[in-house]
Amino acid sequence: MSFKSGISLDNSNLKFLELKKYAINGLNGTAVPNGVQCLAVDNQRQTVFAINGSQLSVIPLTELLAFEWNRSVINETSTQLPGVSVELNFRAHFISLSAAGFGQKLAVCGTDGQTNSPFIMFYDLNEIYRNQSKSCPYNRVNLANSTGLVTDIVWHPEISDDLFGCCVADGSLYIISIGDASTKSSTIMADIRPMNGSHPLSMCWSPKGKQLVVGHKNGFFSQYKLNTTAGHPLQEVKKTPLMSGLQDYHVIAIKWIVSSLFAVAICKDNPNDRDTHFLLVSTPTKAQPVFVDFGCVCLDNYDVQDSY
Repeated sequence: MSFKSGISLDNSNLKFLELKKYAINGLNGTAVPNGVQCLAVDNQRQTVFAINGSQLSVIPLTELLAFEWNRSVINETSTQLPGVSVELNFRAHFISLSAAGFGQKLAVCGTDGQTNSPFIMFYDLNEIYRNQSKSCPYNRVNLANSTGLVTDIVWHPEISDDLFGCCVADGSLYIISIGDASTKSSTIMADIRPMNGSHPLSMCWSPKGKQLVVGHKNGFFSQYKLNTTAGHPLQEVKKTPLMSGLQDYHVIAIKWIVSSLFAVAICKDNPNDRDTHFLLVSTPTKAQPVFVDFGCVCLDNYDVQDSY
């Protein structure tokens, strides 16, 4: 087997050029609050979905790029999104497309105005592309035992169009099975309340989907074994506290890389200290966990520094 390398590029030749800015309003109409995910991408059809208050925008990538570019464009922010708008009867705050952007289901999350309980509306992508602005959801799942915003949705890697995990801001966690538009079926397989110091913030399936890792608010993450039988769908099999000095940090994002290796983002829940760290954590069997701390990873957004 031979290997041919391409033309070597110096880092100075690799640049990202900003083409155009679009404004997306948040729940209050002026800004996007923490925990909100406004965009999802259909990788098969090259289409961007955006929630903008009480509207769902369906934007083909070709229309996003259909403008005459010059240097003055990057100094402008467009408030008009191209494409088609679908009117929602609620203000959306989170959007997710099944199968890592290759599925057929679009989940759009909102909250009940009276109870502040979240719910998830499901749209069939074929129906959206067929009916455009007249599209309607085919199913709704109410998370009536919870309050606040949905903060994370993670679809199963193998049953990726039918099963997902969901975190809510109050620390509750759900495993939900959702059918297609023909069956309109839905089942909440697991409904976990914050207890014994647990407060889920983030989650990720194992590469084969047999387990789930959950990042918590108070300095640790847990691995759960998935059991599809009724009664006890999730069984905790391992709990890993953060290394000394980081127990007061929250696990705001976690990715399961291989069998015993995790990528973890942590931050303090303190408006005066937004310190964010990125860790690689190895949890070998019958051995102490190993932490590699890459230090403070901060993203600057103009004059505002926030944690991610």
